[in-house]
Order: sequence, then structure tokens, then C-alpha cells
Amino acid sequence: MKTGRTSIAWNAALELEHVDLQDALVLVLLVVDEPRFARASSRWLGRLCLEVPALTLRQLLVIASALAGFLIARPRSRFRAAAPSLG
Repeated sequence: MKTGRTSIAWNAALELEHVDLQDALVLVLLVVDEPRFARASSRWLGRLCLEVPALTLRQLLVIASALAGFLIARPRSRFRAAAPSLG
């Protein structure tokens, strides 16, 4: 997961028997600029609900809103657009 390369990280995760919730979130965030982000984040939220039963609705809404914010902001896209002017 520390490589920063999306395909390597996702392929490595596929080979594992279990990916913990925190690592799964890292995988979701790696695809923030890809069409699969919405589905991956939705699946992660479902898993969060199953694995953290003490989670309140308010907490879930905050987390879901944070993930949804990435659909609007697309921070990596902005960085990539600015990157050519940096060098």
C-alpha cells in the first residue's frame, strides 16, 4: 500500500485473504479520481457499518459526507492539472 501505485496495491489486496478496514479505505482513496471510486466507497461504508456496530448514524453521515466530498472536489485532478506548471 505504501507504493502509491494503484494497480499494484489493488492487485496485492486481491491476493490477500483479508484486507482490514483501514487498508481498505486506503485502497478506496487511491481510486478517488477513477469511475470506480463511488462504488468502492459505498462498499467500504457498508463494510464499516458491519464491522463497527457501535457506529452512530451521525458518525456514518459525517464519514459518508467526507467520501462524497471527494466526488465534488477531485483533489488529485486539480494537482495533476497544476503539475505541468511546476516543472
